[in-house]
Formats: sequence, C-alpha cells, structure tokens
Amino acid sequence: MTVDAAGLRFADAFTARLLITAAAAVPGGCTVVCSSQLTFMFDLLDGRSEANLRYSTQG
Repeated sequence: MTVDAAGLRFADAFTARLLITAAAAVPGGCTVVCSSQLTFMFDLLDGRSEANLRYSTQG
C-alpha cells in the first residue's frame, strides 16, 4: 500500500503513530511519501524500527 501524505500541512505524533500501526497490519507493508514534518515525526517515534514501513520525503 502506498500513502501519499506529501501535501499534509500538519502531522502530529498521533498521525505518525497511526500510519506506523497501519503499516504493521498491512501485508506487504506500507510506503509513505511524506512531508518533512511527518518524516520528523516518524524519526521521533522510531518509525524505522517498523520493518513494514517505508517512508521518504518528496521533493
């Protein structure tokens, strides 16, 4: 599954945790195209430790 979240103007810890949790539940994982703010939140919440979550900043 791919989620294009590059246009988000606001992303808090709950948003990031929701996507991390969803990636864990989706067979094959989840790729998120992020805003820089969402990338920061993923890093803050150690999103790289979730093997099924792949994310990168567009731009």
